[in-house]
Amino acid sequence: MRLEDIKFKAKKVSDGHWVYGDLVTLANNKVCIHYPNDIGDGIIVDVSHNVDPSTVCQYTGLTDKDGKEIWEGDILDEVSKFGYCGGIVTFRDGAFCFLARNGKDFCIAMINLKNGGSMNRFKVVGNKFDKEV
Repeated sequence: MRLEDIKFKAKKVSDGHWVYGDLVTLANNKVCIHYPNDIGDGIIVDVSHNVDPSTVCQYTGLTDKDGKEIWEGDILDEVSKFGYCGGIVTFRDGAFCFLARNGKDFCIAMINLKNGGSMNRFKVVGNKFDKEV
């Protein structure tokens, strides 16, 4: 993953909306998402939002079959000739993994899905914070 692909999102404490940018933990244990904002006329200001730490998600560096970014906590669906396969993106043992539910749980590293050519069958349909699993 390239340095510019390391990005985070989380829900703002103030209104519950998603914000995207760099993850910052302050000395007082507040967690923030920080990003530059172009306000026009070439003026860029730094913006930080306090976020709910339990909603912090990291970008996996991967995209779904429609080109949509896949984030930790995303819910993925796939319908194949073998039936429905859906699950959630999680981080385990140093890797982003797909925790699937198809009658029984299994977990596979997402890089294995990408290298095997299977990622182009999955679609992001929500996030565990916005939709019940």
